[in-house]
Amino acid sequence: MVSEAQTADAPLTNAGLKMAGLVREAWLAASQLGDEVAPETRETAFRLVLEAMLRNGDAVRSDGTEESESSLAAEPHGSQADDIYSTPELRMDAISSYLEIEGEQAEMLFGLEDAEPEVQVRPNLLSPAKGKATREIALLVLSARTALGLDTQMDHIRKVVEQYRKYDKPNFAKALQTSPDLVVLGKPRSSQRTVRLRGSGVHSAREFAQRLVA
Repeated sequence: MVSEAQTADAPLTNAGLKMAGLVREAWLAASQLGDEVAPETRETAFRLVLEAMLRNGDAVRSDGTEESESSLAAEPHGSQADDIYSTPELRMDAISSYLEIEGEQAEMLFGLEDAEPEVQVRPNLLSPAKGKATREIALLVLSARTALGLDTQMDHIRKVVEQYRKYDKPNFAKALQTSPDLVVLGKPRSSQRTVRLRGSGVHSAREFAQRLVA
């Protein structure tokens, strides 16, 4: 029989380490709500985010290999984000906190009246090159949706790229897949592949957003 002391000193298994990482990511995501949010609301957000992350399972690249959790940005998943960010003000606070900008500046970059944020950057602020503009738009779409606990598929990005007339169909997927700031998950050639920010992508998104509102 294993004593309590032996159990306490035993190293965590891979599963235990992964669970600890998920709990940490969920808590960090819930903490982005800010100090003005009631503790019970933050606790509810933490629970919903953790449950969604557990349902989501392991991240797998489009080439079939497993993606390291440590290389991805902490990202809340799930369809219950509306329960947490139910007003434009809450959405503004979450996005501005995530991008480290002021609330009014977040409203310069995104339309927040609906549950899903809309990119509303002036076209002349994007790169004239379609490939680079695609990656810039991806950073904006992903950062806003990540801040609000929304998953992002390639189609979400494609629609915005089309609106800005930067869509280059033969090279669209490649522009995302070759970006060092992004990881594309799921089956190749599927429009429903999930796109996530890497840790470096969060930094790039913040730098880009701060440059746009400077």
